[in-house]
Amino acid sequence: MRQTLPIVIAGTSAWFVALVIELAINAQSSSIYISLVGIGLGLMGTGYILRGMRRARKRK
Repeated sequence: MRQTLPIVIAGTSAWFVALVIELAINAQSSSIYISLVGIGLGLMGTGYILRGMRRARKRK
């Protein structure tokens, strides 16, 4: 699980950068929504990974 956390954080950060760029260039609303969904899924994935890491620590 620990190996995937940096990847998920990097992907979420990339979606955030894309959102900032899209807002700066006044992009279409559909691409803005896609970036927001990417950020949301990244945050959900981060929470899922952290929860799994906590459960793994409790088992030890």
